[in-house]
Amino acid sequence: MPSNISLPNQALLMDGVDKLDIRAYPLTLPTTADGNAAVPTGCVLVRVKATGICGSDIHLWKHGSAVGTVVTEPYAMGHECAGQVVAVAEDIADWKVGDRIAIKPGVACFACEDCTRGYGNLCANMRYSGTPGVDGGCQTYRVVPVTQLVRLTPKISWTEAGLIQPLAVSIQMARQAGLRNSQKVMILGGGCIGLLLGAMAKSFGASQVVVFEKQTHRVEFAKSYCADHAFQNPPRNNPDETTQAYATRVSKHILESVPGVGRGFDICIEATGAEECMQMGIKLCRPGGTYIQVGMYRGKLPEINMMEVCVKQLNVRGTIRYGTNCFEEAVELIDRGLVDVKRLVSHTFDFNDSLSAFEAVYNLHDVQGKEVFKTVILHGDGDQGLESVVHGESS
Repeated sequence: MPSNISLPNQALLMDGVDKLDIRAYPLTLPTTADGNAAVPTGCVLVRVKATGICGSDIHLWKHGSAVGTVVTEPYAMGHECAGQVVAVAEDIADWKVGDRIAIKPGVACFACEDCTRGYGNLCANMRYSGTPGVDGGCQTYRVVPVTQLVRLTPKISWTEAGLIQPLAVSIQMARQAGLRNSQKVMILGGGCIGLLLGAMAKSFGASQVVVFEKQTHRVEFAKSYCADHAFQNPPRNNPDETTQAYATRVSKHILESVPGVGRGFDICIEATGAEECMQMGIKLCRPGGTYIQVGMYRGKLPEINMMEVCVKQLNVRGTIRYGTNCFEEAVELIDRGLVDVKRLVSHTFDFNDSLSAFEAVYNLHDVQGKEVFKTVILHGDGDQGLESVVHGESS
């Protein structure tokens, strides 16, 4: 009697640079004594319903690496995932068939020095779904340990559920920034994460939120979504203008254009990974202010004026992934209507059109020319016949 059984499944698989397609990706499950498929101990079987596309997914697809990880073998994409429980392991009592859930992509070891000190998001042995070597959720079915589940409320749609992970990451960033009421907040980068942070700053009672962004449609959207003022990157004065000179000139213009900021902003959040925006963030912080590095850069290491950090006595902090209860807080913020994530979604695609979804995100517009902001892949009901052969409850 075999100890495992392979069941039909499909996944959006990444093989390497520009190698992305939907293929058969059998689901391997243990068997019971009578030869039926079973859900592994401590896990549930999830029918995936929504997968958001992240900028890091595009980097992996187009460059074969992102944030230090390199593609070496096929794996299922997607770390911004939600779905519905369709079967549970025999030892699971707190979850049942039909539960709607979001999936936390990070699996910490809970044993290393970082984990035991309360920094599970910095775990030295972290396995993160949807990164090379660790299958993600852009597939029909997925087996998920219950430690990675967070319960959705009835109010939250599947489209909104596809943005819970980026909102959870934004919550961790907000904690690092120390967001509170009456602050003046500068956000460099008007992508999904930047605008989620802007919306959170507003929900915390920020007196001013200012956004700096490259893309015209994002600048205009920011004005209606969270920004009191929004600026678009101006061109260089001439080909010889240095990054430092550009950052100095543009920062001066912003400080002169926004009333009431005095010597700078309480909090500056860099969410682009561009060197000029990092330099601007340092310049735009008021003395004693806080600078948060969110954006990931590629290529040459950026030059940062550390003497300016010193003489302005700035608080400089990094941030990565999400911390304790960030997912649960994200669900609550959406459920209570404090952060409107659905407005950020410009496009939804069916799972079968996943490649078109990735192409639209990469090109910043769809085939009709409509500009893309946030894209969510919505999955159908899958092959429900699979659920009937899994031992335990089925929907």
